[in-house]
Amino acid sequence: MKVFSPIRAACRLAAALLFLCLPAADAEWRGGTVLEFAGGRVTCIVAEDGGDALAAAADIGMAAALRLLPPPDAPATVTVRLLAPPPFYKRWLGGTAAAPHGYQSGGEIAVRPESDRVKLAFRLGHEATHWLIARTHPRRPPLWLDEGLAQLVGARAAAAAGRTEKRGLARTPPDGWEACALSLDALSAATAYGDSPAAAGAFYWQAERLVDALLERLGRDDFLEYLALLSSPVDPSWQEPLRTRWWFNDADFDALARTIAPPQPTAP
Repeated sequence: MKVFSPIRAACRLAAALLFLCLPAADAEWRGGTVLEFAGGRVTCIVAEDGGDALAAAADIGMAAALRLLPPPDAPATVTVRLLAPPPFYKRWLGGTAAAPHGYQSGGEIAVRPESDRVKLAFRLGHEATHWLIARTHPRRPPLWLDEGLAQLVGARAAAAAGRTEKRGLARTPPDGWEACALSLDALSAATAYGDSPAAAGAFYWQAERLVDALLERLGRDDFLEYLALLSSPVDPSWQEPLRTRWWFNDADFDALARTIAPPQPTAP
């Protein structure tokens, strides 16, 4: 016959509590997925609750970002997880339109759940770009450059995800962006995303087009040098290095302005 021992019971309870409070030794212990890139210089720990879809999107998104951006000088780790769904009352009232699709902060990337794996890859590519820029440079570049580059990489990640599913994707502008389009000067000076969904859509679309045009003109290596200049503690104006290092002239900037401008209606 077993005799109840308060001391033995207390010891077992303490051991159980200690076991529950111990930190996980690694992501595999928690049931997550560990992804490594750039020879181990970048490690992504994908939270278990995201499942295979989040791990696949993180793999595609980070790979797309690292095809353009260099990895951090020192090995870095980022945790990738899903954002918690908004409260029921917000979903019921339709107040989730302004909720962020994702964010990166410190050692974490979080994205909104998405059933479409192509969209999920876009979001992971976008946020991975922000994370790499933040790990590599001392300050954030101008808003148009930071967001335009993230959009461009996100589009490349989405295209890669689409190929895995044998889906052809067309990169189309957001509806109604023409009415909210910014001039080249206004876009380069913008410090906010716009005060309406249409204005935000126009900002992101034009910023991506401007970054794409500069990347094509400069090439990857010179573009990365330009990014570093505009992400330095005392950055020059966005045009100055283009004029003094890469010999852009007024005609070049006029061409950039036409690149981001709405298409002109054709005459009947």
